[in-house]
Amino acid sequence: MIKILVATPLFPPEIGGPATYAHMLESELESRGFEVEIVPFAAARRWPRLIRHIVYYFTLVKKSRSADIVYALDTFSVGVPAMLAARWSRKIFLLRVPGDYAWEQGQLRFGVQVTLDEFSQNRNKYSIFVRVLSKIQSNVANKAEKVIVPSVYMKNIVVGWGVHPANIVPIYSALFPLPVEQGKVEIRKSLGYQGTVFLSAGRLVPWKGFMTLIEILPELRKRVKDANLVIIGEGPDGARLRARAQELGLSEHVRFVPRQAKHALGAAIAGSDVFVLNTSYEGLSHQLLEVMALGVPIVTTNVGGNPELIKDTVTGILVPYDDKEELLSAIERAATHEAFRDNLIRNARLRVKDFEKEKVIEDLVDLLKTLA
Repeated sequence: MIKILVATPLFPPEIGGPATYAHMLESELESRGFEVEIVPFAAARRWPRLIRHIVYYFTLVKKSRSADIVYALDTFSVGVPAMLAARWSRKIFLLRVPGDYAWEQGQLRFGVQVTLDEFSQNRNKYSIFVRVLSKIQSNVANKAEKVIVPSVYMKNIVVGWGVHPANIVPIYSALFPLPVEQGKVEIRKSLGYQGTVFLSAGRLVPWKGFMTLIEILPELRKRVKDANLVIIGEGPDGARLRARAQELGLSEHVRFVPRQAKHALGAAIAGSDVFVLNTSYEGLSHQLLEVMALGVPIVTTNVGGNPELIKDTVTGILVPYDDKEELLSAIERAATHEAFRDNLIRNARLRVKDFEKEKVIEDLVDLLKTLA
């Protein structure tokens, strides 16, 4: 029996992509004859920042002795200690790269304002902190026997870190449909939705483009009767976004909702009219998969892994990032052209069948068996 030790930054009852993915690994791999032990980072979070990673490392060292494969679900918080533990115990190190940690931290903390594609062209022009983070994640990825990425786009990004293409394996994220128990009319009534509701969700960070959605709302309300915007999520940009909505006199038409549990998020999306994701970067958006399955038309950006999910005007509408006029036209079309909208919804539901859990798990199982 092959034993997999999974190092994950999040695990239920915590919510987020890594938590969902780790829980899937535990249940699905064990049902296929693997032995899986999950080591969440949560247990070490009570310690100060540097100490917590040392504590987590020693936890992994102890548990890795009986494992065949150490599988880390990010490049930094669990990736670094997992890589070191695997080297110490001489075990196979497998890494999943969901995104570019150096770029994300550069955007949040170190003044990086360009897109990931631009950043990837010349990482050395940014601050020493960003360069150090880039070097660390590159080293972790290069120490892995194989690197799993959620899209072909992310494979190309990781190749730019100096990892050999043959060592990078794209395995798409599995769809876990959001539970929705009520119909659209009941949901809208219970949530107090009025008029035409445009919804966006995600961490409130600069590259998600929420500010632009707020700024185009006055014009959108001229084109679409009683248009309102719902933003679901939390993050460092929250106060700035709220202030901008108030400044534009939109407080009654922009609703900010904290991060939601899955059943509440599913209902909020299902009750909306159009889902908008104005992002400058996505490895592969699990949220877009969820929205496609719920039957809500999507307007999103032609960046990252989005084109691997969305075919323009077939399963959704693709627009350039932060292009206000293109966003306005696309949102208006998705909201007001009924036959077109229905066609998007029908095609999107067919597309998500390619991301059913069974197919994704089998791809992973095949890889694990070749490694062990």
